[in-house]
Amino acid sequence: MPDNGDARGPMACPREMLGSLVEMANAVFHSGMGDEFPHLFCEENIENCRIFVEGGRVVSHIGYTVSDATVLGAPLRVACLGAVGTYEECRGRGFATASFADCLSGMERQGVHVLMVSGDRNLYRRNHCMKVGREHGATVDAACAAKLARKDLALSPVGEPGIDAIIDIHRREPVRFLRGRDFWLKTLSWLKSQNRGGEVLAVGRSGGEPEAYVVSGKNRDGLARVIEYGGDRAAVAGVLAAVIERAGAKQTSLHVPRWDAPMLGILKGAGADVKDSNATGTHRIVRFIDMMERLRPLFAERTGSKDAAGLKFAESGERFKFSLAGSELVLPDRDELVRTVYGTIDNSERSALKGSPVGKALARCFPIPALSYGTSYV
Repeated sequence: MPDNGDARGPMACPREMLGSLVEMANAVFHSGMGDEFPHLFCEENIENCRIFVEGGRVVSHIGYTVSDATVLGAPLRVACLGAVGTYEECRGRGFATASFADCLSGMERQGVHVLMVSGDRNLYRRNHCMKVGREHGATVDAACAAKLARKDLALSPVGEPGIDAIIDIHRREPVRFLRGRDFWLKTLSWLKSQNRGGEVLAVGRSGGEPEAYVVSGKNRDGLARVIEYGGDRAAVAGVLAAVIERAGAKQTSLHVPRWDAPMLGILKGAGADVKDSNATGTHRIVRFIDMMERLRPLFAERTGSKDAAGLKFAESGERFKFSLAGSELVLPDRDELVRTVYGTIDNSERSALKGSPVGKALARCFPIPALSYGTSYV
């Protein structure tokens, strides 16, 4: 239990204390947190900003956003958690531990299936947030980008009048967050507020409709990066040289999901420096059975309709059971569950999926793709 003293919490941030919350975040992290995370620190999301208050000010915070998403056609609800901080003089009193548990309770009520956390520390590991996924980080230098460059394509900065075309391209991505138009407009405002050259760029031929988009920016060390991309992969790769030039950089980096074989093949073929990486953030499965039911149509595609229909799921405490045709597989804890569902770089989770009918079926069903944050980062 937290050593509350005179502190109150965990609780939702009252509207009148939103300024105090941002002030605390600025002090703990860096200035400009309110502008950098407009989807988190806003009146529409204050119920999900869980705080402790002491002495008339916010002294500790954990916040999250909730978004619907689609993963190869399966509808999932995803929480993105971050901005976890406490004033230095108030640390060691259990505020973060209590707030994290409070957040998980809220996510259960909100029907969240998966939690993504922008970090990896003991607090998150104790709450079964794991590094998972088999994905790729790519670095593209100017020479590599020159090999890919296409003279028939150009970049155009996007403002509100052009955002609908970008939304339409994003809508066709097979693994994505479902974002309202207001989210995209906030993203444009956020990029403008950053002093790191961030922008949404449409990719297309002169006079034609956009074929792809790139969200570019720089990290805090000033290194150029592609925050997000969508649309025709050859078109995205074809303008990376222009992205690098616009950033005044020598190279750019981008995260390539495992499912994006076209982009991976293009970059490797041009000699980009591609390394294995985990999915962005750490992951926890919140609502196991409901998540599996929503994935059942995907399971049918991967293992056949009969086996998919026969799969059964049960949960007892922190033990998770899959059964099929009289065979059972029990995962001993939530860590193993998320590793099995999303996979790992070393494939260590695959050893449990051998021999039995249920194990063989699950070996075909898993891993599923992880979402990449892109502009949904918290």
